[in-house]
Amino acid sequence: MKAMHTAILAIVLSGTPRASLAAAPVKKVLLEEFTVTWCHFCPSVGVLLDKLHVESPKNIVVSYHVENDNMSTPMQLDWQDAYYGVDGYPSAFMDRGSSSVDPRNSSFKTALSRQQALAAQVGIAFRKMKWDASTRTVSGELAASFTESLSGSFGFGLIITENKVVGGNGRATLVNGAVKKDPDAYDKGYDQTADRDVVANFPTLKYTNGEILGYPHPWVARAAPFGVTGKSGVIPQSVKADSSYALPFTYQVPEKYDPTPLGVPVKLANIGLVAFVVKSGSSGKTILNCDLAMLADYLEGTRVLPRDRLHGKALASVQEISGAAFVTVRTASAGAYGISLYDTRGTVVAKLDRDLEAGLNRILLPRAAFRNGSGILIAKAVER
Repeated sequence: MKAMHTAILAIVLSGTPRASLAAAPVKKVLLEEFTVTWCHFCPSVGVLLDKLHVESPKNIVVSYHVENDNMSTPMQLDWQDAYYGVDGYPSAFMDRGSSSVDPRNSSFKTALSRQQALAAQVGIAFRKMKWDASTRTVSGELAASFTESLSGSFGFGLIITENKVVGGNGRATLVNGAVKKDPDAYDKGYDQTADRDVVANFPTLKYTNGEILGYPHPWVARAAPFGVTGKSGVIPQSVKADSSYALPFTYQVPEKYDPTPLGVPVKLANIGLVAFVVKSGSSGKTILNCDLAMLADYLEGTRVLPRDRLHGKALASVQEISGAAFVTVRTASAGAYGISLYDTRGTVVAKLDRDLEAGLNRILLPRAAFRNGSGILIAKAVER
């Protein structure tokens, strides 16, 4: 019998999540990757980095598309220059160390664990977050609180990412309550050249002429409002323990980020905001800490806990976006999953059986699933 992997998450469907610096900060690691759609080696690294994020919220991933592919940005040269003229792909960096790292090597996880075990010298939080649906603008304040006295040159920054980018012309339909995508309908400029050994991670996608059609590009860097090295001067060159600093920000999300083929702004939920504090000195640059907030946490009409935990191979959470209810399941591997929804009394509200891809999956729920009167749902996903 196949082992069963269970994820249980209680979702409070009221209020708006707020991050806090009250607890001792946790050291998180920024994993940045340089990639292009025509690089057949690149997906092997991108897939591993995405899995690391699924496994632990301590791993925060940003993927920079360069060489003028469809996801390149005007700031691509800045991003490359920040890494000493990177021109080979894939290239990945951990906390902006001076040497690239390769998650395919056996020594990588040891180095990652060592980095995660460092004491956090600064805590980062998102505060006063607001979403204006009429202008598609997210605004708020980044907060940094130092746990020890430090000296150096500090940058305080924000990177906007979009997860699972597949292009703007995708068609999708609802089949038994699940979003089904047409793999032939996506912009060809987003298809990913890949070696055959990567294809097993995407069993529902077509692989033809050496390309994965409709490839879901993970954590694509879209913008950096304060530059890739962050805004200087917000944090002074000498800081004391228990000192705090704030950086207000406003960002308008372009409509092209979510073509919404179903008329529901599902892809807005894939927008991530990565805040970071970077220190520069004679020995180079290093990320002191970083954090990730998902726009879904703050969308109007959305109520979901800001952090969730992975148990086994699947993680399940419930969202309500603009009147539509979804269960989001992140899986470490593709397979058949049974998803059960419970109310606070332990009564099963709904059961779903789905074939899910590795990574992020979002399933439209029957609206009646939320009419339990308790305001709380528990989602449990079990691999069958």
